[in-house]
Amino acid sequence: RGALCKTIAFLPTPPELDLDSPTPHLSVEPQIREVTVVFVKLDGKRIQEALEDATCSMLPVVEDIISAAQHSLVQYNGMLRQFLVDDKGMVLIFALGVPKCVHVDDSIRGLQTALHFCRALARLKIQAFAGVTTGQAYIGTIGTKARKEYALVGDTVNLAA
Repeated sequence: RGALCKTIAFLPTPPELDLDSPTPHLSVEPQIREVTVVFVKLDGKRIQEALEDATCSMLPVVEDIISAAQHSLVQYNGMLRQFLVDDKGMVLIFALGVPKCVHVDDSIRGLQTALHFCRALARLKIQAFAGVTTGQAYIGTIGTKARKEYALVGDTVNLAA
């Protein structure tokens, strides 16, 4: 229970879902707005070994990475948009400037978030590379009634990669 409470304390406020509506929808309307995107590619011996070794439990490494991300995002009021793991490694995508995470200095906060997170990863002996961009992007839901997801789409997101 204690660990769960600590983890919940670091989760950013997500877009709200109106479940009472006959057609549930996010309370945030789709829009084009200025956002700052932080794209972080993780590289390092611990990550590669965990990905290549089927007997290695990757859970403790992932927990450390997500915890570091949460601390950075809470400090600079950003949102974890996506966390991906594939045969090429790990990628985390952060967003600043989305509803409930908007500040006039989001571009600076994006840089600070990237630096804070990369320094935390360095303490875990994980090397990371970050790209930070600010510009216009579509934010809102994409998908069908069966499965929707909150997304950021546009050149700003692609350029951060």
